[in-house]
Amino acid sequence: MAGLDELVQRLQALGFSQYEARAYCALLQKSPANGHEVAKTAGIPTSKIYETLERLHQKGAVLVQRSEPTLWAPVPHRQLVATLRSRLDTTFRAVEQGLAQLGQEQDTRLTWSLSGQGNIQASLRGAIDRTQRRLAAILPDAEVDHLAAALQAAVARGVTIDLIVSDGAVVDLPKSARVRISRHPAAQAEDERLAVVVGDGEETVLADLAQDRPQAMWTHHPAVAMLAEEHVRTFD
Repeated sequence: MAGLDELVQRLQALGFSQYEARAYCALLQKSPANGHEVAKTAGIPTSKIYETLERLHQKGAVLVQRSEPTLWAPVPHRQLVATLRSRLDTTFRAVEQGLAQLGQEQDTRLTWSLSGQGNIQASLRGAIDRTQRRLAAILPDAEVDHLAAALQAAVARGVTIDLIVSDGAVVDLPKSARVRISRHPAAQAEDERLAVVVGDGEETVLADLAQDRPQAMWTHHPAVAMLAEEHVRTFD
């Protein structure tokens, strides 16, 4: 079953072995069940099923009744997903804190080069996501679409936004006194290549999104941020 195989792969990405993922899915389909029944439903060798179920029990994914024979049942899937999400959130927070401590001595005046459409879009989105107070941006039409969710989230957390787009861009942002959208005629091809994002007057991404070879720079240099914000204001 293609859908089940994909689900097993996704559970593996969350730390389950293939046998564990298949056993848990088998129990969702039929439970309570003894080890032999789980092995048959999941297609797992009988010699491996009991150690697999015990590992699932240690992970809090299954319930066990020590009877004769021993019976197994899955923890409800919503409860399992909530537990996994909580564990991942805890891990991400710990990693973020650890990385932040390692990176405290980084020279924020350095400027970094970026290439590739995906990398540049991720950097533009990240700069918007990290903005807490004010955002200045110039975005081509295509990037308005790609960054719509990040812009909407910024508005929701109270960020003041100064956004420059072309006349034809469709901008789906809630009306607010903190959101100012200015438009310019896209008279030249270069107008649809330039992307500028400045977050809180500190983090800056400047991109040339030429189709053949997109390039960008990312920096926290204060002078670059000031010049980029001034460039956004020239469109007023």
